[in-house]
Order: sequence, then structure tokens, then C-alpha cells
Amino acid sequence: MSEKREHYRIKYRDDDRPTFVMGGAKFLVMDISEKGLRFDGGLKLKPEENDAISGKLVFKSGKSCAVEGKLLRYDSVKRACIVKLDKGISLALIMEEQRIILKKYNALD
Repeated sequence: MSEKREHYRIKYRDDDRPTFVMGGAKFLVMDISEKGLRFDGGLKLKPEENDAISGKLVFKSGKSCAVEGKLLRYDSVKRACIVKLDKGISLALIMEEQRIILKKYNALD
């Protein structure tokens, strides 16, 4: 199957998930792309569509980056916040994350 998205997405296994830090709260990240982010909002967050979202992504490697965007939607069943990033993740950092996952699992899924 071909990827129909504009940017490649990295989906994380539970143990490898980065953390999204926003306003002192920490959330586990489910997947990332250069212009997108999906994280578990848990019970702490009840966002509205188009809410401004900003914070810092902290990766297991110790690297981090600031991100900013708007909430596209909130999936209340999965508690997933889907964010379109205006200030996103660099391609270099995406590629580094891919290499780490490939080295650890010899696969990206």
C-alpha cells in the first residue's frame, strides 16, 4: 500500500514513545511527521478543534524540539489529540528517529 499522506509518519511502539510537554503536563506521543503530531491526551485534556497547541517534544534519544500548531481533532474514544504543526519537526530529526527504530527492530512498524 502506498502512503497517501504528504509527510512520512513514524508510529511508535509503547516503550519507544517520545513525550510531548505542554504547560507542565506530559503526554505520550503515538506518532509524528514533519507537520503532524498525535498524542494521548488522557483524561487531563479536553481540547477543542482549532485550539492552539505548543510545547516541546522530548525523544528517547535525549533530543528535543519545540512545536506549535492547531488541533485538527480530538478522538475521545482513543483520547488522541491530532495536531497540524505550523512549527514542526525537522526532516533531519525524523530521519534520525527512523534510524533508531530500524536499528532496534529492523523494521518501522
